Amino acid sequence: MEMLDALDQAVMASFSRLARLSQGRTIAIPLSGGYDSRLVLLTLRRLKYDNLITFTYGRPGNPDSVISEKIASILKVPWNFVPYSINTWQSWYSSEEKNNLFRFADGLSSLPAYSSFPALSTLKRSGFLPPDSILVPGIAADLPAGSYSVACPSFYLCQKINLERVARKIANVLYGLHPMDESDLQFALRRTRLSLLP
Repeated sequence: MEMLDALDQAVMASFSRLARLSQGRTIAIPLSGGYDSRLVLLTLRRLKYDNLITFTYGRPGNPDSVISEKIASILKVPWNFVPYSINTWQSWYSSEEKNNLFRFADGLSSLPAYSSFPALSTLKRSGFLPPDSILVPGIAADLPAGSYSVACPSFYLCQKINLERVARKIANVLYGLHPMDESDLQFALRRTRLSLLP
């Protein structure tokens, strides 16, 4: 119970900062059927942040769209669906917008995550997504939500777990391609402790 309370405090502190820094601007959440984006939406609703919109994309009728529409409806948050097709991707992939994203985001060391961009372009053109919106995807919530339970089962099975052990497990999962040395890990531990503060 103590770790759940600590997690809740950290999540609330983090999202309180997000709400404060957003200054009433629209927060747009790519809402899937998973727990990570649901955590983002539910936490912002808990904080009574009202200027929220959600969207989902992909093939019409896909499971994520069905679940996310239901969640948005229950929470009374505007939701929009952008259907994807081969034509959607061909059009976006040959666009100057895609070229600009690749030049900006790859850093010659990684592939940009671009699955949301055709949807974002469509939503901007339609006026659903205001120009000064803040995009808040839920991908960072994957580890506490449980989707990495196969990668580090002891993280979820251990009843007594301390902050350093949690930070080490997170580092092992998220930095597996470029392991952290001890000084990097100690920095991450300090940041984790700071994130628990309001």
